[in-house]
Amino acid sequence: MGFVFPGWPHSYCYYHLKQNLISKYPKSGYGKLLQDRVINLFSRCTYAVTEEDFTVAMEELVIVGSSKVKTFISDLSRDHYANAYFKGMRYGEMANSLAESFNNWVGVFRDLPVLPLIERIRQKLMVLNSQRRIEAEKWTTILCLEMETRLWENAEAGRTWVVRRSSFTVFEVFADYFVMVDLEQRTCSCCLWQIDGFPCTHVVAAILAKKDSIYDYVECYYRTDFFRKAYESPIFPTPDIGKGLGSNSFTTGVVLPPITKRPARRPPKLLVNLKGH
Repeated sequence: MGFVFPGWPHSYCYYHLKQNLISKYPKSGYGKLLQDRVINLFSRCTYAVTEEDFTVAMEELVIVGSSKVKTFISDLSRDHYANAYFKGMRYGEMANSLAESFNNWVGVFRDLPVLPLIERIRQKLMVLNSQRRIEAEKWTTILCLEMETRLWENAEAGRTWVVRRSSFTVFEVFADYFVMVDLEQRTCSCCLWQIDGFPCTHVVAAILAKKDSIYDYVECYYRTDFFRKAYESPIFPTPDIGKGLGSNSFTTGVVLPPITKRPARRPPKLLVNLKGH
C-alpha cells in the first residue's frame, strides 16, 4: 500500500492498455515472441519523454504490430498513456496495480461479510499507519530515504559535466549532448524534471553551479516532513465494551477455532520406522 499520486488515471490507463494488447496475441511460440516485442515497443511509446521520441517508437510499433495494433491505438488519447503528452506530473508512477495490491494486502479477510471485512481493514490500516509514523520519526534526511539517495546519485553522476551560464537562471549543460535548464521555470529540455517533479542530473548540475540548495527545487511530496504529515493522525481503536452484549455485529459469521484442553496423560510418541516399511 502507498500513496495514490495525482497522475493515477494515466497509469491506470497504461496498465489496462498493456493488458488488452497482450490479449490480442497467442501466448506460445512465435505469438509469444511477437507479443513481447509489441509490449516492449508500447512501453517505449509510453515512457518516451519527448514527442519526437514518441513518434519514432509509435511508427515502429505500428509496423511490428500491423493492423491489430493500428486499429487498437487509433482512437486512444495519447495523454492517457504517454509521458510526452500527459498534462501534469506523475511523480515517477507509471503502472498502477492498486486493486491487486489491495486484494493481496487484505488477504483472507476478503471472504468475510461486509462489516467484519471493514473492521479487519480498519485494524490493518491502524497498525500500518502507526508503523510508518514510527519509522518516519527515525529519518534524519530532508527527503524520504529512497529519494535522498537518488538525489545524491544524480549529483555524483553530473559532477564532471560542463555547465555554462546563459542568464541568472538559465544554464547549458553538456554531457553526451547539450540540454537547457531553466531553474526559474523549472524545466529541462530532457523533460524528466517536468514529468517527475524531481531534479534530473542536468538540473542538479545547474543548481550546484548556481550554488543554490538542491532541496529548494524538489517537489514537497518527496520530503520527509510531508511523509510524516500523511501518517501523523492515528487511527483509533473501536472497543466493544459499552456496546452491550450481542451488539458486536463485526463477529457475526466468523467461526473461531474451538477451545481445547490438553489431556492429563502424556501425549503418545510418533514411532518412525527406520527401515522405511
